[in-house]
Amino acid sequence: MKTILSKSILVAIALGASSSAYATVHTYSLDNGTILTVNSATGQGSAVGRDINATFTGDFSGFTGGESPSRISIPIDNLQGTRVINGRTIPATPENVADHPYSLNFNRDGDLNLWARWGGNRYGDYRASPTGYTFTPASSSTSSGGLSSTGGVSSTSTGGAGGSTGGGTDVPAPGALLLFGLGAAGLAFGNRRRKQIQK
Repeated sequence: MKTILSKSILVAIALGASSSAYATVHTYSLDNGTILTVNSATGQGSAVGRDINATFTGDFSGFTGGESPSRISIPIDNLQGTRVINGRTIPATPENVADHPYSLNFNRDGDLNLWARWGGNRYGDYRASPTGYTFTPASSSTSSGGLSSTGGVSSTSTGGAGGSTGGGTDVPAPGALLLFGLGAAGLAFGNRRRKQIQK
């Protein structure tokens, strides 16, 4: 009996601990209508909206997301795409210039700054403020180069306009899975005890 109970508790703890580890596609709705995605598993990201269509790569493995990330600066290896500035479509500066290297930044207030130059260093950074946040487990997402496509399972936490991009069901919080596992273990323990009393 103790073996069954201890195994059930271990399974519940494992479920609780692992559920957040797969939340690797972070999606932000920005106040100007742009959707920013960061895939911490593949190191790919994108910013797609009416005034930007860009993709980038970098080491985002340590990016944990959240509604209001702050004081974060992640170097970007490669940035491609365009911005619309004063009615003109401007390409990203092709080289990662030494005095203004590409990076994805969130300042202390949680505002986004895609640090790069555009149009041969003529134009500066892309700035916006997050209004909504969604994370999607890696097992149910696929990156399509531009805007990340997510399917099946997602979890949403919005601070204003934003919402779930997956169209599926919410992922339970790790604590909920832990409680579910403990409840199942309790039921198994009670059922076994009842059978022992009836004998």
